[in-house]
Amino acid sequence: MTQNHEAEAYTRKKRTKRKRVKKSKRGIFITIAVSVFAVYVVAVFISQQVQIGGKRDELTAITEELQVQNMRNNEIQKTLDANISENSDYIERLARTGLDFVKPGERVFVNVAGN
Repeated sequence: MTQNHEAEAYTRKKRTKRKRVKKSKRGIFITIAVSVFAVYVVAVFISQQVQIGGKRDELTAITEELQVQNMRNNEIQKTLDANISENSDYIERLARTGLDFVKPGERVFVNVAGN
């Protein structure tokens, strides 16, 4: 009976050792998988931070261009507003001479003799 008992104890020891080896292999696999995932997450995070920085720089440049263009537009608008009477006289002169336009109710006499 001692031999039988010893044989059972030996097989039990062997089984627990196998279980420990399986558990340790599984633990190593899980540790590696978690480590790889963590490295991936960090790499993606860094990549996104770089992209965000680039987009911020781009936004700053576009905002500056917009401010410059708004200043130009304001200058042009001020020029147009200041010279509206001069511009309307000029436009009227061009319409009469170049396009032969007349005001409503106005009569135009053409010298057909050529003098």
